[in-house]
Amino acid sequence: MKKALISALAALALVITGCGTSQTGKSAQAGPDIAKIVKASATAQAQQKNTHMQMATTMKADSETMHVDMNADFVMKPLQMLGEYRVTGAGQDKTLSLYLDEQKTYVKTGTQWVDGTAVMQQLINPASFKSQLNGGQIKSISSTALKQAKLKRTKTTDTVTMHFTGKQAQAIMKQGKKALANNQVNALMKDAKFKTVDYQLVIDRATKLPQKFVMGLSLTYQANRLMSRWP
Repeated sequence: MKKALISALAALALVITGCGTSQTGKSAQAGPDIAKIVKASATAQAQQKNTHMQMATTMKADSETMHVDMNADFVMKPLQMLGEYRVTGAGQDKTLSLYLDEQKTYVKTGTQWVDGTAVMQQLINPASFKSQLNGGQIKSISSTALKQAKLKRTKTTDTVTMHFTGKQAQAIMKQGKKALANNQVNALMKDAKFKTVDYQLVIDRATKLPQKFVMGLSLTYQANRLMSRWP
C-alpha cells in the first residue's frame, strides 16, 4: 500500500506545480511587480521550440525514501520526448529509457522499444508535460497567490517564493488531483491531508526563461507523514 501511495504522489507531483489557489492573502512586499515578472517568464517559455528538462523528486514515508529522476529532451510541436526515467529506493530500483508523444509512451527493453502507454500512464502524463513546458505551471499560479509571493533579485536572476498552509495548501492539491484526472491516484490520495505547499521559481533576468522550479509539500496519510520535493 505504501509503495502504491508513493507512486501516486509521484504522479500527482507532475501536475500540482501547475495549480494555483484562489485564496486571498496580504501582499508580502512592495517594489517590482512580481505578477508581471512571472507572466513574462511564462511567455518566454511558451515561445521555445525545444528544451531540456531535468526533474528530481524525493518522497519519504516513515523510514522509506524513494527518488524519481527524469532527464529528457523535448520537441514542442508536435510534442516528443526522449530521455531517461529512474526510480530508486523503497524496493523499486529501476531505470527506463522512454520515448513519448501526445498519444503513446514507449519503453526500451534491451534493444527493443515496446508500447508502455498503459503501464506508464500513472507516472507519465504527456498533457502535463506539454502544459509545463509551455509555461502552464507558471501561468496558472493565480494573481491572488502571487500577492503572497516574495521576490529576491540579483544581477542575473529573479527568485520568486511562496508558502501555503492549511486550507490554501489543500485547495492547491485539490486542483492538482482534478487536473490529473487519474482515478487510481485520486482513490489513493482521497484520505491525504496536505499541510504545506512551497514554491520557488528562479528566472534568468536576461532571457526571462525559468532556470529552476521547485515545489515542496508535506502531508499526513493514515498517521504516516509524507514529504515530497519537485524541482
